[in-house]
Amino acid sequence: MYLWFWGLRKPTAVTHSCYGHFTGPKEQNLVICKVSLVSIYLMTENGLEHLREFPMYGRVVFMELSHLNNLRKDVLFIATETEKLCMFDWDVQTSNVFSLDTIQYVPNLEMYQIEDESYEYYDFCQGGTIFDGKTIVLLSSTNIVDVKFLKSYLRPGLALLYRTIMPTLLIPNLFSYLIIGKKGVVYYSDNEIKTKLMGSLDIQTYGRVEETRHMCRYILGGHDGHISVLEIKINTAERLSGLTFKPLGKISVPSSITYLRDDIVFVGSRYADSQLVKMHQLHGPSLNTNTPALQVLTTYTNSGPVIDFSLCNKPIGVRKLVMCCGTHEDSSLEGVSTGVGISVKFFAEIPNIQRIWSLKSSSLNDNHPFLVLQPIAVAPALVFTIDDTGAFMSHTMVGFAYDSVTICCHDAADRLFIQVTEKSVRLIDSKTGVLRSEWLASSKILFASATIKQVLLATLDKQLVYLDIRNGILVQAKVQKGYDVSCLDIGPVGSNTTYSKLAAVGLWEKSILVLKLPELEVLTVEHVHAHVPRCILLCAFEQVSYLLCALADGSLLTFKLNEDDGQLQEKNTKELEGYPKTLRTFISNGSVRACFSTSKVPTLIFTMKQKLQYNRLNLTDIEDMCPFQRADISEGLAIVTKDGVVICTMGDMETNIKIPMFSYGRRLCHQEESQTYAVLVEEKDGRHSLQLLDKELNTLFSFELNEHEHGLSIVSCSFAGDDQAYYCVGTSVNVLDEENTQGRILVFLVRDGELNIIFQYPTNGAVYYLKPLNGGLLVTVSVHTIHYFEWMLHDDARELHSINPEVVGIEDGGWEQRFAVTSSRIQKSYFYADGLYSIHSADGVNDHGYPNTVGQWYLGQSITHMKAGTLSRLSDEDSAIVPSVMFSTVSGAVGMIVSLPPVIYEFLHKLEQYMREQIRGIGCPNEDFPRMCVELQSLSESTEFLDGDFIESFQILDIDDQEEVAEEMEVTVEDIRKIVEYLKLLH
Repeated sequence: MYLWFWGLRKPTAVTHSCYGHFTGPKEQNLVICKVSLVSIYLMTENGLEHLREFPMYGRVVFMELSHLNNLRKDVLFIATETEKLCMFDWDVQTSNVFSLDTIQYVPNLEMYQIEDESYEYYDFCQGGTIFDGKTIVLLSSTNIVDVKFLKSYLRPGLALLYRTIMPTLLIPNLFSYLIIGKKGVVYYSDNEIKTKLMGSLDIQTYGRVEETRHMCRYILGGHDGHISVLEIKINTAERLSGLTFKPLGKISVPSSITYLRDDIVFVGSRYADSQLVKMHQLHGPSLNTNTPALQVLTTYTNSGPVIDFSLCNKPIGVRKLVMCCGTHEDSSLEGVSTGVGISVKFFAEIPNIQRIWSLKSSSLNDNHPFLVLQPIAVAPALVFTIDDTGAFMSHTMVGFAYDSVTICCHDAADRLFIQVTEKSVRLIDSKTGVLRSEWLASSKILFASATIKQVLLATLDKQLVYLDIRNGILVQAKVQKGYDVSCLDIGPVGSNTTYSKLAAVGLWEKSILVLKLPELEVLTVEHVHAHVPRCILLCAFEQVSYLLCALADGSLLTFKLNEDDGQLQEKNTKELEGYPKTLRTFISNGSVRACFSTSKVPTLIFTMKQKLQYNRLNLTDIEDMCPFQRADISEGLAIVTKDGVVICTMGDMETNIKIPMFSYGRRLCHQEESQTYAVLVEEKDGRHSLQLLDKELNTLFSFELNEHEHGLSIVSCSFAGDDQAYYCVGTSVNVLDEENTQGRILVFLVRDGELNIIFQYPTNGAVYYLKPLNGGLLVTVSVHTIHYFEWMLHDDARELHSINPEVVGIEDGGWEQRFAVTSSRIQKSYFYADGLYSIHSADGVNDHGYPNTVGQWYLGQSITHMKAGTLSRLSDEDSAIVPSVMFSTVSGAVGMIVSLPPVIYEFLHKLEQYMREQIRGIGCPNEDFPRMCVELQSLSESTEFLDGDFIESFQILDIDDQEEVAEEMEVTVEDIRKIVEYLKLLH
């Protein structure tokens, strides 16, 4: 299998931060690392200004800004787990980061010496430090907690902190170093050792505020978010004269603390939002007693860790990702919705409207001052203007026919309006509203279509009548008899957007005609056989002409149209639901779109790279629509619903919401049938409960589990022989004085916004995994045992009945048992994540029951879940052709793996290789350093995976680099750009 990897959402959990003068000698910079993503910020009077970010290939374990003797500003040192030490500098001319050097170091050694520009280098990194001279130390011993150079020594002195007395932190200063333990602080120097007990601290990070000959001050951050100031005073004899510890308050649980200036501190967090904090009492009590000790200036959202997530494609037209993020009191629900949607500007409650048209005062003006509404049944049309507040104001035109049903309206040349009623065609002055010309029909007009210079209409006596508009006068140019018309359209296609050479006509005899105008000569006849055409449209997408025809059953026929001879080609049928209501075009994002609305679902039609796409909209009851634009609404729409008229815009939609939970979200599941979510949560008191949420993530109901019972797994499923959808929950019961863990399988039914327990099944162990399978339920109990349950119906009773798993082809001890929680599957391939931050693909299992690995990819992040699904902007059908798996991580990042056809993979693989040869990316491997996978302290090359993020960066390369890569590929730059743009739609 050939695979393509993307990062859909970048890491948000901050692991490292440092302060210095990176972009200039007088500029102050904050550098933040989020696992493997490095961001550069500039401090300004208005706060932090983001300058650049770049990825590191491998988990960053050490990052520090340090001054080199031959440079006026700081250099950024970064070490990764994958045996790389990098030095970065800032290019003032290009305002970009460049690599001074990247070293791959040799295993089993420990020291680096930097002598001018020559290097000796060493092993696998777990931490590091920089001395002000030319020495860097990287250590691989798992017993070492921390390492720091001692600045008070003439020759480099090194302090190593071992994991023997449960220390948590090592802090060097000008005179000595400090060890922060669980319950106190130990001060070490050449002259003395002093210990100060301070109760339970559990400090996990620190930030240096200031260091002088007689004073050192540090900010200490605890595992629960409490923050304190540690102050050390040194007398003239360079002996400790004071060591004080002052609590300041509570912030986000910190992973890094960096003091910036003016008592402003950056607090980076792995488990909560990062913060920019003003510490008013950092240097002593504030003069203003009303001033809080801590003031949060800015919050930087963190989604990590993503504990669980759920994907769904509803509401209609929207793909929705909901995630359980954070831990304990910082836990939250985050929702990300993508797709094509409606953004409402104004709404007018005008019910019972069937058709709508917008009118321009001039063909040279893009704005629409008037809306014409035709009510249902025999009723006069309504004309409105819309004021600045969105209010609909009734408007009267003396030349407008209010005594007859309006069939069609359109703006015309010479500042005129066209109104087609059941009786006549009228030309009305757009400024005065007076009647300028009228053509009377000999029979009732049933259908009509117009451009600014033409009108085509069909009458009850089976006539097609073609009218020209000449100098403000309606002129009958042609009449053809014998056509029993069911729909028609003369929308312009081709280069002339004001005049149509073709007409499309649907007939009750189940056929489609393409006619030449003005002759009404038949060019093409297309028999549709099954159903009568009810809506028809001529339009052009991406300079390609199409004929679209909606049949009475809701299906849509599409043809490519040759505008020269009217021939129809490449017929396709799209099966949609409901009776067709309208088929109209409009402009969105500068491109033509079509909206086809049925009695059930409206669908957006467009092309992407010359391929028709279909997206369902998030507004379900569209009766009719038309373009609407004015100064404050560009590319807008006027849409008729059953309740009234909506003025809106339409386009690609991405919304993000974050809802604090105030409890620890552990597992999440979506149920399509009830349009609800169920979340297993852990409350502050340790009790577990199941919460029911609506589609907007509002809490509807909560079911509390028993004391000592923990929710471990949840799934929504339907059983064979039962049309209901249920939530099934797996639990464990942990009682301290009992040796054996018990568990339960709980089956819930959602009824009237509540969770009703239908059945419970006790198990001899914790229920770690649930999976619907073949109309039953697959269950993993106590990791080692697999059960399969059928759903039994007995009169009014419903229950789970255990059967032998081998009956449904499940082998106990095989693949399902070992990888059920950490794997996902698309087509015939499996994906699983290991504990060394890599993703593997397998095409099955070998004779020993282990996965037969065919591909691997070093991600550098811990994966929490993998599930089949996508946030793609492609239609459901096209997305199904490209199978994909999404995964979540501890760092808050969300990614996707897509299966590619071999031909596409080979092309993109060559593109990636040529890009790496041409460009030495910042922090990323060149052709001599491929992305590596870590395997038990060794490295192996990633295989069968393409780096989608890297390939997509082709579009931001310099044009010279793009042309050189394209030349190697023997294609044009535009060819590569088009392919990359299309691939972006997959995510």
